[in-house]
Amino acid sequence: MPDTAAALFQKPHGEKHRSDTGGQDGMDDRGQKIRRVTALGFFDGLHLGHQAVIRRAVEIAAETGAAPCILTFDRRPKNVARNESAELLTDRRAKAVLAAALFPGVELIELSFDANLKSMQWQAFATEILQQKLNTVCAVSGRSFRFGQGGCGTPPMLRRILAAETVGEVHFGGRSVSSTRIRALIRNGEIEAANRLLGHPHTIVGPSVRGDGRGRQLGFATLNLDLAAGLVRPRAGVYVSAVRLKGRLYRSITNFGTRPTFYENGVFDCETHIFDFNGQSYGEEAELLLYAFIREERRFSDRDALVRQITADVETAKRFEISDGGSGKGESL
Repeated sequence: MPDTAAALFQKPHGEKHRSDTGGQDGMDDRGQKIRRVTALGFFDGLHLGHQAVIRRAVEIAAETGAAPCILTFDRRPKNVARNESAELLTDRRAKAVLAAALFPGVELIELSFDANLKSMQWQAFATEILQQKLNTVCAVSGRSFRFGQGGCGTPPMLRRILAAETVGEVHFGGRSVSSTRIRALIRNGEIEAANRLLGHPHTIVGPSVRGDGRGRQLGFATLNLDLAAGLVRPRAGVYVSAVRLKGRLYRSITNFGTRPTFYENGVFDCETHIFDFNGQSYGEEAELLLYAFIREERRFSDRDALVRQITADVETAKRFEISDGGSGKGESL
């Protein structure tokens, strides 16, 4: 196995979310190299279309006695290959969390999309990565999946080297489900529509960091989530949300924006008030699930007006029926 190919493999964020299959070169309990059915794609957002691809890989694995596997990349290939800067629905952390929740026990493997992978010929990707490194007996992808230098490899070309299946587009509302379509909905604050295409609540994962303490002064202490660079920003405003901390899901409301009541040119950030939570969250990794847009962010004339509005927002959120919708443990709140 060439060192170049071996060096491409990364451990996804949150190793605990991967199944125990012994790693990319793993052996089963009989000492034989694991045979894999590999779902291929970047899978940004793990939406309904992506889930169809992975679900088919799981089905084939069950039929053949192989192990299902999700093979993805640490960076969006189009951003690297075409020098694009498209914002993402999920970073590495959120993708690992969602994959583990939606497809428990399915191994998630991440390739480093660096200069070596960018310049790799499509035949080398199929033979060195899929066949030799992963022992792939069947690959599953969407019809638009491309691989190899310049994206010249296609699913029909892959079938020249190993067994491969393609899964057609999933349609919703008369249009295909795509990450691009979902990003536009989130930018517009249309979270409920976005979640229908995702098949789960839009999820952001990151560490809780210290804020300026204004929420606590107002009587609404907040968890301040460190937003990863490059993620799509929801429309500024207040949202019905839930937060998972240390394995437990709590109801909450979340504000995205610049806090114009206090700052003329504030930094766009994310503050979440968690209901019925009195614990310490600083430094903890939090999963933020978004459900619905309540209102736009706006400037208030004084502190009392802001407190009255936040109180009303909390009551609105409490009336909204939510569950984790497949992004966690099937909890309803």
